[in-house]
Order: sequence, then C-alpha cells, then structure tokens
Amino acid sequence: MELNKIYNMDCIEYMKTLPNECIDLIVADVPYNIGKNYGNNSDKQDKGNYIKNLKLWISEFDRILKPNGSLFIYTGKQYYPYYYIEIEKYMNIKNEIIWHYDSSGVQAKTKYGSLYEPLIWATKHNKNYTFNKEYAMVEAKTGSKRGLIDYRKNPPQPYNTTKIDGDVWNYTRVRYRMDEYTKHPTQKPLSICNRIIQVHSNENSIIYIPFAGSGSEIESCIRNKRNYIATELNNDYIEEIIKPRIENLNK
Repeated sequence: MELNKIYNMDCIEYMKTLPNECIDLIVADVPYNIGKNYGNNSDKQDKGNYIKNLKLWISEFDRILKPNGSLFIYTGKQYYPYYYIEIEKYMNIKNEIIWHYDSSGVQAKTKYGSLYEPLIWATKHNKNYTFNKEYAMVEAKTGSKRGLIDYRKNPPQPYNTTKIDGDVWNYTRVRYRMDEYTKHPTQKPLSICNRIIQVHSNENSIIYIPFAGSGSEIESCIRNKRNYIATELNNDYIEEIIKPRIENLNK
C-alpha cells in the first residue's frame, strides 16, 4: 500500500489489493448515474448494473475501514435510498447531511429547482470514531446575535456564541473563474472537503478517495497533512487536472 499516490484504475480492483481495516476515512464522490460525461461511460449504466456496483463499493468500503473509521459518501438524490439501505447493513449511519447550495444558472421552468445534494456519514463503530468538533463549530445566533440568557441554569448564563453545525451545510458550488475551478463536471469545493477531512480524520491519517475526479479531496489532504490513496478511471483527469493541482501546491 503506497501512500500519497493516484492509481489509474477501477476502485473495486484496487481495493481488492488492500488489507482489511487499513483506512481511517473514505470520502466517496460516486458517479450518480444521471448521465454526466466523465469520458468513460461510468455514469451511464443501466439501473440493475449500477445497484450491483454500489453494493460492491459499500462492501469493500466496510472491509478496508479501520474499526474506528468513517465513510462519507455523496449519493445524489436519484439513488440515495439504495445507498442508505445498503450502508445500514454494514455500518452505523450517524447523519444524513444536506449540502445546500445556490441555484444554478439554468432555472427550472415546470418544477422546483434543484438546490441540494445528500451525503451520508457512517461509522464502523457506533461510539468510537474521530470527530474533531472544533472544526465543526459555527455561530450560534441565539447567543452571538441576540445575547439571550439561559435562566434554566443556576446561576443563569448567557447562551453560547458558537455551536456544532447542524445537518444542513451551506457551501457554494465551484463556479467558472473561481480560483479553484477545474474542467470537471462535478467538482466539489475545497470548503466542504476541508470540513469532512478536518472533522473526521487526524494529521497523518490515511484517507482513501475512490473517485478522485477533480482532485479536491487530494488537495484538502495535502493542505491538512493527511495521507491519501486515490483511484480514478479517467487518466486525463489525473494528468491534466489533479497532478497540476498538486504541483501548484508544492510550489
């Protein structure tokens, strides 16, 4: 198992080479099977074949995760129920998270617009897992804005000005001309990658990224001093997007 390397191969085939319980955190931005063009038809499978693959992914994710490890998976709305049911067979689902973002340039005309994507956070152990809460804190408006007093406490005390964030996360999507923009159809922003990696792993942890895509999770690992292993089917993404991002960081 060589760390800090990207493999141009299918994630199932690569995971078969890994020993049991060797990974601290898996961040899986799976193809949603809604027809996005990744240059390899991986997002254009028939329903039965896609469900078969997602079952294989989750089974292997469970096998390679350490006993205190976590899985974060972007599921997409269309197949979310299948992921939930399958993950629940193996792990403890701690949160169903809604990633809420601003509307796209193309507005819906005959239905409500799409403004979110679901994520699932699951752990191998129900209580023993990494959760660095200092990286999950947000403003608590009751205390910081309104300055209210909690009279249930003895003596009464002001409400806290910060709190652990809820299960609706507000992060903007990556837009054209943003500094981190790449030519990848489903690039995830560094902000949400940092939230997941900082809260759910520690320095020198080993993070597996089965669908490397634009390399956002890899960049976050490097910035946050984590080790990574990544797989990506499309070698063009590795050579033209991910490696230049890494070289940029090294500069």
